[in-house]
Amino acid sequence: MVAKMSVLPRLIAASTTIAIVSLLALPVASETVVKSVKGKQSPRDVIVSGFRGLEREKWTNEKTYGMQIVKDPPGGGYNKAVRMELRYGDCGQVKDWDDCKQRNQRVELTKENAFKAGQTKKYAWSMYFPKSFSTAGSEQIVVTQFSMMGGKYHPFQFYVKNGGLMVRKRVESADWNYESLVKTIVPNSHLRGRWHRIEVDAKWSLKPDGIFQVRVDGKLVYDWKGATLSEPKPGKIKLGMYRIKLNSKAPPVVAYFAGLVEK
Repeated sequence: MVAKMSVLPRLIAASTTIAIVSLLALPVASETVVKSVKGKQSPRDVIVSGFRGLEREKWTNEKTYGMQIVKDPPGGGYNKAVRMELRYGDCGQVKDWDDCKQRNQRVELTKENAFKAGQTKKYAWSMYFPKSFSTAGSEQIVVTQFSMMGGKYHPFQFYVKNGGLMVRKRVESADWNYESLVKTIVPNSHLRGRWHRIEVDAKWSLKPDGIFQVRVDGKLVYDWKGATLSEPKPGKIKLGMYRIKLNSKAPPVVAYFAGLVEK
């Protein structure tokens, strides 16, 4: 009788464990597509403040899946995000540039005339890279650009290469192969499966009094003091994915952006 009674608690415990495991195994509600962001449209749903005039680049590619506003994106913390996706062959052309011939592809949000000499600006946005995010089949994926109008100079770029999120300075040269003050701001081991809050403080200047500071989740990770402009002309901001020098084995890539702030 005693032996039989001792079995009952074990059966209850086992049943409870099975029930808990079953609950944990239930599928998590997936994101819901609210709408597609078409060329020249603004992703208003994810803009907290500023970024007036930010819109999807029209010439790069206009695939419906390329840019969408989604509800309940992965990672938690945001009600809505803009989901961007690139698949092999998603490239475009304009009068003086052909991404297809260059073996590049992109899907980007752009704000033109976004900054100029003498301005002090603050920017913030969050990025999420799924577990499947990979630079395989490409040289790198640029995810944020602070560029000069005209397209030759790109003073600061955020990009993923060798698994990590990096920042480089290219104030001094229009040569695409030139880069300086290269730093990894999110290592490969922490890049995927979580949101990263990026904050930038910039004093735009052609002189040595310029500032470009980057914080990730509140921690200062990049600190440049010196010229921050390449030319005496306005600049533009690009958020998205610019995949460079890819081959036919490059897999689809997806990234999310949310919580956009410009002051």
